[in-house]
Amino acid sequence: MRKTLEKAWEITDRPVVINAECIKKENVFPMVPSGAAIEDMLIEPPKYKMEKPVGST
Repeated sequence: MRKTLEKAWEITDRPVVINAECIKKENVFPMVPSGAAIEDMLIEPPKYKMEKPVGST
């Protein structure tokens, strides 16, 4: 991962996308829960169990 980040930091003339896979049982923060608005972004793990999303998600 370090080599990939160093290579990305060297690119200054265009946007860079890094595809980083995470273990499924781990969460990456900040994140927006499914079906939530951007204002509902989570900065850290919730301290209580969240409700499942409803609607077309």
